Amino acid sequence: MRYDNVGKIVVNRVTGRERLVGEEFDANSFVSITLYGGNVVKDGITGRDEIFNNLSDRIVELELSPRQWGEFVSSFGVGCGTTCTIRSATGRKIENKYVTPNSLERSEHTINHVLNEKLKDFSEKQEVIEEILEKKSIGKADREKLGALYADFDNFLSSTIPYIKQNLREEADDVLSSAETQFKHDLNLITNQYGERTISEKVKNWENGALDVISEHGSSEVENVWG
Repeated sequence: MRYDNVGKIVVNRVTGRERLVGEEFDANSFVSITLYGGNVVKDGITGRDEIFNNLSDRIVELELSPRQWGEFVSSFGVGCGTTCTIRSATGRKIENKYVTPNSLERSEHTINHVLNEKLKDFSEKQEVIEEILEKKSIGKADREKLGALYADFDNFLSSTIPYIKQNLREEADDVLSSAETQFKHDLNLITNQYGERTISEKVKNWENGALDVISEHGSSEVENVWG
């Protein structure tokens, strides 16, 4: 039986090539979270209610990169939530219309914004300078005004440029941190798959060897296969 307040949530590790929201490079593996509506089935013998996925009632499907998953599970009550990719909602597939700007685009935007603001400011101050220079004589007050304008320009060189450098450094650190997390996740995935495959091959080889021994010498010789 279907109830509106009954559901099942499923978390899977997915392999593939996806560009997720909030990341600026493709992920080779990521985390998928799916929320289903649930069906309640009563066991006729025990009377226990069993809840199963209603696969036709997929409420929402989300995807997170390894970095986003780590942030999600460790940020209870902190911040304003974790960025994720909505893959489907109420049975409707969601198109990837939004793509997160990469670090070069963000850095270019920051630099252009800072420089454009300063150019506006310098344009206004240039008019003041031109008015002063048009005078036949420059008095003490005008010299002080020119000195203040020079100091302001010097302050721009000494403070704004380091700010831009720091912004670029932080952008690079964020990208490297995200890439490192993704690399470790992919490496662990490959290692686990390789290990599981190796164990499976050993078991299969042992079973084949045991069958050969049994057919030739009987079951008492099976233990020698591992030796």
